[in-house]
Amino acid sequence: MAVTTSSASAQSERQALVKACVSRDWSKAIRILNSLLSQACTVQDICNRAFCYSKLELHKHVIKDCEKALELDPYNIQIYILKGHALAALGKGYDALQTWKQAYASVLDQSVDLKQLLELQDLLANSKDDSSVVSDGQIAESPKDPPSSMTSSSNSTCKSPVKTVEREKPLQRENAVASQLTQKTRSISLDLRLSRGIAQVNDGNYDQAIAIFNQILRDNPSSSEALIGRGTAYAFQRKLDIAIADFSKAILSNPTTGEAWKRRGQARAALGESLEAVKDLTKALEFDPNSSDILHERGMVFFKSKDYIDAVADLDTCVRLDKDNKSAYSYMGLALVSVGEYKRAFEAHEKALQLDPNFKEGWCHMAQSYQELAEAEKAVECLQRALSIDRRFVNAYRLLGLLKHGLGDHKGAIRELSAGLEFDKLNLECLYLRASSHHAIGEYANAMKDYDAVVNMDIDSQEKFVLQCLAFYQRELALYAASRANVNYKWFNLDDDIHPMFKHRMAGLAAIEVAQKVSSTWQALRKTLISRSKSEAKGGKRSKKKERNNVISENRGGVCCSTSSSSDTSSSCNCHEEKSSSERFTLSWEDVYAIAVKWRQVSEPCDPVVWVNKLSEEFNTGFGSHTPMILGQAKIVRYHPNFDRAFAITKNLMLERKEVYNAANNLVDLSNPAKLEAIEAARSCCDLFGTVNEDFWIVTPCYSTAFEGHFVRHIVVKYMGQLT
Repeated sequence: MAVTTSSASAQSERQALVKACVSRDWSKAIRILNSLLSQACTVQDICNRAFCYSKLELHKHVIKDCEKALELDPYNIQIYILKGHALAALGKGYDALQTWKQAYASVLDQSVDLKQLLELQDLLANSKDDSSVVSDGQIAESPKDPPSSMTSSSNSTCKSPVKTVEREKPLQRENAVASQLTQKTRSISLDLRLSRGIAQVNDGNYDQAIAIFNQILRDNPSSSEALIGRGTAYAFQRKLDIAIADFSKAILSNPTTGEAWKRRGQARAALGESLEAVKDLTKALEFDPNSSDILHERGMVFFKSKDYIDAVADLDTCVRLDKDNKSAYSYMGLALVSVGEYKRAFEAHEKALQLDPNFKEGWCHMAQSYQELAEAEKAVECLQRALSIDRRFVNAYRLLGLLKHGLGDHKGAIRELSAGLEFDKLNLECLYLRASSHHAIGEYANAMKDYDAVVNMDIDSQEKFVLQCLAFYQRELALYAASRANVNYKWFNLDDDIHPMFKHRMAGLAAIEVAQKVSSTWQALRKTLISRSKSEAKGGKRSKKKERNNVISENRGGVCCSTSSSSDTSSSCNCHEEKSSSERFTLSWEDVYAIAVKWRQVSEPCDPVVWVNKLSEEFNTGFGSHTPMILGQAKIVRYHPNFDRAFAITKNLMLERKEVYNAANNLVDLSNPAKLEAIEAARSCCDLFGTVNEDFWIVTPCYSTAFEGHFVRHIVVKYMGQLT
């Protein structure tokens, strides 16, 4: 079994080697050959590696490999030819000529490749005829001056001019050769420094690599190779803006450098600049249309920006070009789940894990797909498998925490997330989820500690910023809940105490910029409050226990509470109090539902429910009443099975009524025959949206089963926004 596996692995690497050479990715080819040579040292693989080194102009590496290969096979003409070319490129023309002569002499009586022998003869013939191929001794030793008696004799009037001309020719030749050698020496020095810098990047020594590339750029500021190398080192250090600047300079220096476009696209993707990243990666594909690496990278950018259809297209093309790309298969599985193609999705996941059963990221991706389908047990099995491969894999702990948080096992979620944070104390996602779990079970002090850590963290992407905003809102709710923890339950009234606009932002994050401004304002105010409380604590006496509880209730309501004092909450309970013992105690319908709403607000603070009529006037109509079947390209697993039926009903009503309502609740006329034909032909939401060209909604009747012809209520179907 081990032999079969090893053979399959070698065969896979051979195929990857061919692809790397076809795409002119010589560095990747060298890495593959290094792997093959570590398993079995063969002359042909050594020759192949020398050839790849020659393409990168790493001539000293070529010579080293050729000498090693000649120890194993001293009659291989190909090795002599490669070594001679490398020596010539280093300015050692005489040594190159001697190498080819040695080869010719040693293989004349051997069975050799005649084609290579003829090539060797041509090289020898050209070298003898070419005056620029001279030995080091010939270059170093200029022709000596003739004796003075031969040049200064006034009687030799016919010979003197001739001799002067003959003396000038070798001097001119010497100067030309010296100039040529100087240029070659500079080229060799640059090549060696570039290779040394790239090696430092590959070894993770980014500061040393940057120092090497800085030296190169001082001598040659427009060196695109050095700019790309330095930009890559900065990118690995997460200095993405500086990296992008270097890649941009490389593009200005040489716009046809596909590697610079690719690297800049990767850096922009890491910053969350999806549109710019896609443009750069698309440009890189123009120079290398069959690059599986670029297709893979662009597919992942599409996936992260929720453009699942394009993600599937790119990743599918990628795996057709590179059938062993396990990451592409795995991300394609996630994208396929999002567009509702579950069978193909799990086929892709299984293919990724078939290629590498120890692919921990693949197990996590499969767990995410199972979670989308609400198959929690299978998701847990996948995550445990990932942790069995690497117990320090933080993402697996995060997903386990997220899963248990969603199942209501908040203490279990805290255990998993804490385990992950032991290995990465600054993992923003784990900190936020753990804060939410502490918040959900009333451990407000621990929740505040984690929320503060998230809010105060330096971030480098839009996704993390969204989590920071959520942490800010959740922290305010935790402060409010803590201020009501020691008072009667009826005084807990989030709907009346919290400002309506705060609740809207909290529930919808409609304007992240507003949240950022509020967060910065709150930071300044919080510092003032803390310093004030410290100064008061130094000069004041210790309060009684009862008074201390009242102070906590007053000061911990949160900056966005319209009131945090328990004395102002008399309006929080709308029940009609009894005037005497004989009168009945009555509750309005709102009072009845308020009990359930309060319980939900207390028990699930991270999924808040608020009264619509107590939001701001701008947003109180229809807020929170949407049940999406499709969000962008994502098909909501729970509701999408109803989509075809709802879509057909909507089309029939539009054709029947010939009108819909827009976002401003105004009628939109659809009586134009062309529009009606377009509605009839529509096969997707985009097609239907195109007939109206703006957000619209339509009312579907819900007929009473008790009274024929009566409407019980209406269901509103909305089509909002067209993807671009």
